[in-house]
Amino acid sequence: MVLLEALIFYPHVITQIAPYYPTNSDQAGYFNHSYRLADEIRRQGWGVMLLEYLQPPATGVSFVVEGALLAYVFGPLRTALLSLNLMYFIALQLVLFYAIRARTRDAGLGWVAVALLLSAATRRAAGAVWRIAFPPRGHRLR
Repeated sequence: MVLLEALIFYPHVITQIAPYYPTNSDQAGYFNHSYRLADEIRRQGWGVMLLEYLQPPATGVSFVVEGALLAYVFGPLRTALLSLNLMYFIALQLVLFYAIRARTRDAGLGWVAVALLLSAATRRAAGAVWRIAFPPRGHRLR
């Protein structure tokens, strides 16, 4: 199931999301901050990440640091930073499945819980910082 989600996620991000400028300023700010931190890690070493925790931005530090790590490993690709969405979504499914299975001792109910999650409207998840910015309505790819 995770592989299928990745096979759907990455082609969509590559063709429909990454080629376009982020529509919200908070996304652009997070991308910029993560890219800057990844560049500082390359130039000054891993110690600069500690400074990020000692002087956190008002918006928080976790997404910036995680994004910087992905940018450091995979390069300054928007797709790499958007991969945080997929990683957290997969983690949510795993935690939900194992929590329901442990509570009910029934794997079938765990799968039902995951199916209900997947059937819910996930496009507008509350609190998603690295949310996918969809192109404006009426925008057509060439």
